[in-house]
Amino acid sequence: MTFIKRFFVMAVAAVFLVGCQTTGSGSYLGASDEPDMSPAERTMHERSEAFNRTIWEGAAMGAVGGAIMGILIGRDAKSAAIGAAAGALAGGLAGNYLANKQQQYAHKEQQLDAMIADVHTKNVQAKQMVSALEDVVAEDRKRLALANKQYEDGLIKKAEYDREIKDVKDNRAYIDSQIADARKQHKVFKDAGNEFQKANPGTDMKKYDSEVEELGRRIDYMAKVSDEISDPSLG
Repeated sequence: MTFIKRFFVMAVAAVFLVGCQTTGSGSYLGASDEPDMSPAERTMHERSEAFNRTIWEGAAMGAVGGAIMGILIGRDAKSAAIGAAAGALAGGLAGNYLANKQQQYAHKEQQLDAMIADVHTKNVQAKQMVSALEDVVAEDRKRLALANKQYEDGLIKKAEYDREIKDVKDNRAYIDSQIADARKQHKVFKDAGNEFQKANPGTDMKKYDSEVEELGRRIDYMAKVSDEISDPSLG
């Protein structure tokens, strides 16, 4: 296999791996179809996956695009490597996000309006995600209290008790992973706003900044909800 072919295989793999992250670092495609999930858990997975979808392909696509440009211009493997490096450098998530808006809209006002709409959409999704997290946390707290009581009273065996604890731990780990991914998205929007303002001095960013701040508050509240699943039995 030639260098160029090997490079493209690796590049496509990189895009695939980044794409996998769109459902969150603690989840995977089809997670919401797990048969043993409760309705609340299934809703949580669906809303979390919807919230953490999009944006993440930017950096990988930037690198692949740079490689293609390098080959078209230089016609050799060295040019591909140089192009890939340039693409990865210029293809930071915030930078690629802004580049996408610039391709879609000719005027900065339209670009900013689209950015505001994107963050607003994420706020709506975050609100729905919070509601789903609250339902799962409430369900798990009841499950945990019942399991502790039943085990203390000798009504369930250690193996069954351990399964209940593991399920609660798994939910906590999943929630925390989704919050971590949500914070990454929030950072992308925040960085994009800063870059946009630098490129367009004097632009009124109040509405955009307000949406980004609201998103940050919602994510902080998600973390607070997650912390409500606490018990000595969870370790």
